[in-house]
Amino acid sequence: MGFDFCYDTEFGQYGDIYISEFGVAYPATFISAVPYAGIGHRVVRVNSDTRTVTTFAINKSGFPAFITGEGGLGRPIDVLFGSDHAMYILDFGRNVRNAPDIFIPNTGIIWRVTRV
Repeated sequence: MGFDFCYDTEFGQYGDIYISEFGVAYPATFISAVPYAGIGHRVVRVNSDTRTVTTFAINKSGFPAFITGEGGLGRPIDVLFGSDHAMYILDFGRNVRNAPDIFIPNTGIIWRVTRV
């Protein structure tokens, strides 16, 4: 989905790319009811020097929060760095199953991530 370059050395390495991964809730075939774990539903970092990709933010279970109820990331769709040395992650709201154009109010969120 969306991405941004980190040009703020107070947050991270200059030039690294952070990419939001929307992910899917269930396999495309819908034959199995087991969701994909660790695929999507996260933010990854691309190291600008080594070109390696690592997970930056993901739920402990590897599943989106709307599947487990644990809280945390659902479907991140964009990443943006602010002038306040923070990263902002736009997390997509939930939609009604089998009705992708109907969204559930108040289920989206903007996460503010800062360096500790």
